Amino acid sequence: MNVDLFSRIEVTPPYFAFETLASEGDQVVAPIAPEQNRGGEESLMASAEVGRHLAILGSCALAQMQAETGRFFYLAQEATLVRLPASESAVRGPLQARARARHLTARDASATAELCNGQGQALFQLDVDYKVLRPAVFQKLYRAHHCPTPPSTRNPYLDNAPLRVSALDANGMEAYFGPVEPADCAGHFDDYPCLPVAILMHTLSQAAGYYFALGLGLTAQDALSIGRAFYQVQKAHIRAHRLVFAGQAVRINVRPPRSYPSEDIPSDWAEMEVFASDPDTDEVFGSALMTLSPAPNAVLRKKPRSRRTFVPSVVYFNSTSVDGDALWAEQPLPAEALQDKDTADAPA
Repeated sequence: MNVDLFSRIEVTPPYFAFETLASEGDQVVAPIAPEQNRGGEESLMASAEVGRHLAILGSCALAQMQAETGRFFYLAQEATLVRLPASESAVRGPLQARARARHLTARDASATAELCNGQGQALFQLDVDYKVLRPAVFQKLYRAHHCPTPPSTRNPYLDNAPLRVSALDANGMEAYFGPVEPADCAGHFDDYPCLPVAILMHTLSQAAGYYFALGLGLTAQDALSIGRAFYQVQKAHIRAHRLVFAGQAVRINVRPPRSYPSEDIPSDWAEMEVFASDPDTDEVFGSALMTLSPAPNAVLRKKPRSRRTFVPSVVYFNSTSVDGDALWAEQPLPAEALQDKDTADAPA
């Protein structure tokens, strides 16, 4: 472990998951293994987890460039993650992450990072912009959220956040999770526990993936079944607007796929907008524009719907059982939901 770099950033284990760091010229490199439940996403590592590790490694590359001494907060503000065409089936040996700083000032910074397979082929690329804060400034800005955090006794980043779905129809999906507990934020940050952007984005990705799966013809039971992969994230553009601190709940909204028809993406892909907000104030925590595709090996019950009739087969989430399992009811869509997407939203 390059202890000097680790000691100059504010994230700590278990959110910081690298066991070793090495400097190679202007790059920082590190082996990494997947740890988070991928849910319905088919990938060697969930795309949001890729973003998590690469953004952290990018902050290490910035720490290497940083001329001033001491720790800094590198808060991810905006990022673009792209799945690259390298064949994941050719993977041999551990995955490796590498990152280099692009620019650094007293207030902002940027870095580029890649996740590579055993042959050195890049599988994902992340370009990320950060806000740079000294600890004293961070603590002053967020003093209302100070909360002494005991040592972590579990790794909260292995599983997915449980979503409580309140609406699901042709107009989109709405779900909730939280309130966030301090233990859900272990390592991010000590005494100021807030939900990592990458974990928030993982929840957005899972919600978008479920809605996307319903449009492909899967039932809700298929979409929610553990271990069933049915989609891939080809690209995600992410914006973080506000930090989600312990004690806050989060509302997730998935909008129906857009850009129909489009020559930019294949006919069975979809661009989806997803938002996370405060259910009490409507303030937006974060947003993402994701390009999703069916997983290459996904077994669909029926032929994917055409892009112009992309509507879920499941309309409403009914209730929640005592142990928290989702209970779904399949119902036919109302006639108005089957209108052509190009005309349904047209102004009167």
